[in-house]
Amino acid sequence: MVFIADCLQRLQSGSADPALQPLPATFGDKGLQGRLDLSRLVCMGHSFGALTSICAATEDARFKACVAHDAWLFPAGEDMAQSRLRVPTLFLLGDTFDMLWPVWGRKMLANWVGQSRRAGVDVRALHLHGCRHQNFADFPVLIPEMSQTLGFAGQTPPGTLNQIMAECDYSFLCHHLRLAPVGSSSPASVAAPLPPPREQE
Repeated sequence: MVFIADCLQRLQSGSADPALQPLPATFGDKGLQGRLDLSRLVCMGHSFGALTSICAATEDARFKACVAHDAWLFPAGEDMAQSRLRVPTLFLLGDTFDMLWPVWGRKMLANWVGQSRRAGVDVRALHLHGCRHQNFADFPVLIPEMSQTLGFAGQTPPGTLNQIMAECDYSFLCHHLRLAPVGSSSPASVAAPLPPPREQE
């Protein structure tokens, strides 16, 4: 993601190598030069890509917000787990979020939310009921009935979840990037704050 931010900077300044970063001829001779708003750069990902986004947003000041869909937090080191996040971050989580690490993942997330908020950084975690890890990808939306039958998707209709995810992401980013929302309905009650971590039995 840092590499992509570097590429966008070169495109904005007009210093990009056309051979390495070709653009359609419809962009004209100047391409994207002067057309990008890099003051509102956001990183976003799903699963391991979500953790990659969190790392990039923590280390690179060019990123102003982060969205993490059902983040795979297991590879995060102890130092990162005990730190706070630098930018406003939205976590959207499915029912299977802490299936592989029923205590550690949720405690890590609770620590990030608590420490970041105490430092004045808005970090939120929402649990989407009836949602599984694969619901954050396109597959369940394309073949919803088969996905639910095979257990790839949760009980909430994939199309409904897709709309809720989009509205949550959009509302969060509009608020923190000071963008005027184009108009949307309120997310359905299927989205709820993440409950506290469970104690080890």
